[in-house]
Amino acid sequence: MVFFDADDTVWPTIPLFRKYMGECYDYLGGLREVQDRGGRELLKLRVTKINDQCFETMGVSPKRWEMVMDQVAGEFNLMPAVRNEACGILGQIYTTPVRLFDGVEETLNWLQDRSILTGVITHANYKWTIKKFEWSRLYKLVPWEWVHVVDENGHKTAVDWKRGIVDKFGLNPKQVASAGDSPRTDVRPSWEAGVRQAFLVDGGVGASGGWSLHQIEIDPRTKLIRRVADLIDYRG
Repeated sequence: MVFFDADDTVWPTIPLFRKYMGECYDYLGGLREVQDRGGRELLKLRVTKINDQCFETMGVSPKRWEMVMDQVAGEFNLMPAVRNEACGILGQIYTTPVRLFDGVEETLNWLQDRSILTGVITHANYKWTIKKFEWSRLYKLVPWEWVHVVDENGHKTAVDWKRGIVDKFGLNPKQVASAGDSPRTDVRPSWEAGVRQAFLVDGGVGASGGWSLHQIEIDPRTKLIRRVADLIDYRG
């Protein structure tokens, strides 16, 4: 069986973060309060740092943006209405439809035609995950009962991978492969959970083009693939 990460493995979300974070910087960067305190680039540096800190304490919960903007509003002396508008811009990350990466549907069908089951172990807001399944129509390929959503307020660790593979699905990790874009939350913890093989999906918005806090040294046994569709060519 192959368990896939979802965000930036089977569908893109990093482009959504970049788009709406950029729009937020543009909006706030045009305000005199921000210009008088270092301008757009300083604002961007502060948002990035505060967001990274909030990720460590709040995981991937969308509510962390409220914490981020509370701190930014305090530092740049922003009015509550401005803070709320910025949160609204960032909130569009979670309301913009996504579609599957090219080749994902064909790959999942190819695996299933060979009696290789597929599932998803994802670390994201639960309601957002359901929306993405609907938007992308992934539910036609992976039944919801083969999906494990890790608590958004924590981090996807080896315990979470094992909780999905062993406790929820009753599988032996040695019968499982994992595929995900994050060295920190997909590759390393799935190895630690005992999977047979881990694939790092590096499609330009994942391992090499994603967030710096996800970059860690990976196990040399890890197979690097550019996209999920490359699994069709894997022999092992």
